[in-house]
Amino acid sequence: MTALPHFINETTQSMEFEPMTITKAHLTDSIYKELGLPKSRSFGLVGSLFEIMKAALGSGEDILISGFGKFCVKVKNERRGRNPLTGEDIILRR
Repeated sequence: MTALPHFINETTQSMEFEPMTITKAHLTDSIYKELGLPKSRSFGLVGSLFEIMKAALGSGEDILISGFGKFCVKVKNERRGRNPLTGEDIILRR
């Protein structure tokens, strides 16, 4: 499996991980390299996984992936936001 980028914190001498964005393309490429599946099949697997997760979250279920994390939908009140492309102020609804 592909390791996350890391560095040694000079102050605490501990290993820390830099935040990184993982895209569908990263996941597809990792599956392709690790399992040797064709890229089209790897892409299909990633897409299927996300569709299953979206359906579960959309129906109100929580998703727990042991050793990784928990995904859940949180209900939030209306709040002000900003469109990152235009800079326009908008109201974000639930």
